[in-house]
Amino acid sequence: MSTAPSWIDSHAHVQQIPAEERSRVLDAAREAGVGGFLVPATRLDEVEDLLELAHSQPDLWCALGIHPHDASTWRDGDFDRLRRLTDDPKVVAVGECGLDFHYDHSPRDVQAEVLRNHFRIALETGLPVVVHNRESDAEMLAIVAEPEFSGLRGDFHSFAGSPD
Repeated sequence: MSTAPSWIDSHAHVQQIPAEERSRVLDAAREAGVGGFLVPATRLDEVEDLLELAHSQPDLWCALGIHPHDASTWRDGDFDRLRRLTDDPKVVAVGECGLDFHYDHSPRDVQAEVLRNHFRIALETGLPVVVHNRESDAEMLAIVAEPEFSGLRGDFHSFAGSPD
């Protein structure tokens, strides 16, 4: 007996779809063979709503973190808050985190430090990271190569570099 392929959308910002359209979009993806969705947070002020959304759908999980565009919103206490939130069974990754030197919405040194904090949480929890890497290849590779971060695992996206 043949079964239809089951795909996972590993980067679906479902929270950005208007609520009145969300069910239709998810159902269309399911009908096309998508069996699961990973929804990465981009800001900490959206994580409670994102967790509620994940708990409302059996095939939806989330990654929690701060996108590099919003890295400058990182505040004292965010490390502990984010770490605590990763205990939820619907949280399967840390992120979306990273470096984005195309727009520089947050200072580069702040992006790098917030990224390191995400990596520390990922290592502490054993969760993979969802990493945004745009026009920051050398800096990203340098951070990933830091001995503290050996053993990291995860997913890189938004790559805009050369084949080299």
